Amino acid sequence: MEFELTSELISEIVFSMENQKELFLLDSAGPVLVKSCDVPNSDPDRFYSLPVWDSLCGFRLMENFVLSVKNAVIQEKLRAVLKSGHGVFRNFKNVLKEYPEAERLWFSFKEHEMNQVILDWYNSLREIWGLEQLGAEPEEFEDLVFDDFCFRTAGENDLNTAREQELVVFDEMKNTFEPELAAFLALLNGQQKKLADFSRQTALVCETASGDFAGFASFAPCFGLSENSVLLCSLFVLPRYRGLGLGKELLQQCLKAVKQQKKHFLFAPCAGVPDFFAKTLPLMGFTKLGSIYFLDLSKTI
Repeated sequence: MEFELTSELISEIVFSMENQKELFLLDSAGPVLVKSCDVPNSDPDRFYSLPVWDSLCGFRLMENFVLSVKNAVIQEKLRAVLKSGHGVFRNFKNVLKEYPEAERLWFSFKEHEMNQVILDWYNSLREIWGLEQLGAEPEEFEDLVFDDFCFRTAGENDLNTAREQELVVFDEMKNTFEPELAAFLALLNGQQKKLADFSRQTALVCETASGDFAGFASFAPCFGLSENSVLLCSLFVLPRYRGLGLGKELLQQCLKAVKQQKKHFLFAPCAGVPDFFAKTLPLMGFTKLGSIYFLDLSKTI
C-alpha cells in the first residue's frame, strides 16, 4: 500500500531505527509505526520492515564522519575513541561536546546520512509500486556552521586579542616545524608587516555566537605603492575552529571590503599562507608570482 514519506514520518522512522530494544514495522494504512510484536500476522502489502540499523551501522556512520572532519585536533580525538574498543558511543559524544561547532556538524551529518538510508528504502518501495524515484536533498553543512558565527569589523579590544592570539599561532608553528624554521617564518612575517600602513588598516574578526574569538583578518595600504593596492597583513583561525571554512569566509569578507574601498590589487606574501590554505587561493582568483600571491580585483568587479 502506497504512503507519503513526510518529514514527520522520517523523524519517527529514525527514532524507531535507533531503538535497539524493540522491532518496529511501518503500517502504511496510517502511516504509523507499530511494534512488530503487536502484529502477529502482518500483511506484507500493508506492513513494511524498516531499514536495518544496528550498532555496526552506527559505528560506520561515526567512522565516515571522522573522515569528513577537517580539524586535525578533533579528528585525532575522535579517531582515538573509535580505536579504544570500549564506551565508544558515549565517549564519541563526550568529545563532540567539547567542540559545539563540530557537534552541530555531527548532528547534521547524521541526519543527512540516516535520511539517505530511509530515502533509499522508500525508493525501493516506490520501484515496487511502479513510481518514479525521489532525488536526494543537497548537503548544506557549511551554511549550518556559519549560523554559529558572525563576521564583523574589529574594534580596539579585538585588535588586542588578535595580537595575543597570533602569538599563540606562532607558538603552534614551533611544534609543527623545526625551531629555526619556525623562528625564520615568524621573523619574515614581522618584516613583511613593516610594509603595511597599520594606521589605515581594515580588520575583521570572526566570533562564535557566544562572543568567543575564533579568527581574524586584516589588510592595509602598502608603503611605496599606489592607493590602488593593499597588503593582506593577517589571516588566521584558532585551532579549535579550523576545518569549518572560517578562514575562507574571512578572506571573502576581506575581498568584499577591498572592493568597497575601490582597491585594485590585494597582495599576500607566501610566508603568511599555510600549505593547506594555499590550495584555496587559486580557486578564489589569486595568482602566485614568486614569493607572493596577488589578486587583481579590477578583473573581478
